[in-house]
Amino acid sequence: YRIERLADPKILSLIPKISILHDPALDAGGTAKRHSVQVDASLTGGTRLSVKVDHRTGSAERPLSRERVITKFKRLAETALTPPESEDLVTEILCLERAENLDRISTLLSGGPRV
Repeated sequence: YRIERLADPKILSLIPKISILHDPALDAGGTAKRHSVQVDASLTGGTRLSVKVDHRTGSAERPLSRERVITKFKRLAETALTPPESEDLVTEILCLERAENLDRISTLLSGGPRV
């Protein structure tokens, strides 16, 4: 979803080729499968590709790895923090159970004195 990708003519040229259809069969799973999706693609050479995913990434059924959670956290945190501050905050959070207090985390989250 980077802005330069959203305006990419190659990507925009795909829009007229995409059809989104509701499949009532996917509703049969109820709320447990409310994020199910099936994607079918017909390629120029006639090849047809299909994939069905019952649970979104990050759900209890398909949890994110620790590394992906940290990467996502840093990407989001770095809209407000510098990369070293974001890294420091990750380190502090991962060692939270051994912390004597939350002063450093509080300082980082409040935009307090930069160290």
